[in-house]
Amino acid sequence: MRRLGQAIFGAMSLAATSAMGATLSGFGTASVDGVIAPGEWNPAGSVNFLVNTPGGGTAAATLWAMNDRVNLYLGVEIAGTYDLPDVNFEFDVDGDATTSDGDDAVVVNTTVGYRDSVRTSDPAVCPVPGPCGVPDPLVGGVVNGTAAIDETLLSTVFEVVKPLDSGDPNDFALTTGDTIGLYTFVRLIDTGVGQADTRRFYPTDSIAIAPVPGPASLGLLGSAIGLGLIVGGFRRRGTPSLPS
Repeated sequence: MRRLGQAIFGAMSLAATSAMGATLSGFGTASVDGVIAPGEWNPAGSVNFLVNTPGGGTAAATLWAMNDRVNLYLGVEIAGTYDLPDVNFEFDVDGDATTSDGDDAVVVNTTVGYRDSVRTSDPAVCPVPGPCGVPDPLVGGVVNGTAAIDETLLSTVFEVVKPLDSGDPNDFALTTGDTIGLYTFVRLIDTGVGQADTRRFYPTDSIAIAPVPGPASLGLLGSAIGLGLIVGGFRRRGTPSLPS
């Protein structure tokens, strides 16, 4: 297991996409250590999807999201292990269902770690047409959040935490009842085999910020957890720097 400090925001190549349209919402706190502990993600909203693998096939994956009124937690578990796995999360801050200036982003891989990024077309930091993903510190912000990646013999796990409202102008600002569009991009590389990309396009998914459960809802929450998706615990190791 590795806790991560800093990361990169990558360019995105065309690949097959997964099933569409999940709204993820849940109230809980995750330990961001790359290990899916029993019950840890049960309160989260989740969606199962398929990712493309370097050998030409697909692998089962699960995406989770939940909050605890202070932080947003995201988790991804992918069946199998890979030499260089990478996950990008992009948040549709302006609600236009496309990549645009001001959209918040997080990139996680094991080569460079965790990167808190923002989209901008500023030619001073974006050398190509269209909004680039650049690290927040390059445009007046700071790094908010962290991540971990780990693996077992069976799977690769990413866990991310990011403040709901950091006060950074380059970050989203979310509170109870808000909903924000989510774009997820997965890149898997195996040395000597190749690269495979999977993209969950806007407006595929969204995250709804759940309120603190009240006393009357705790029993219902417990029942929901008992019926929740159970995916075994896994872990992980390293990934590449992708070009902006």
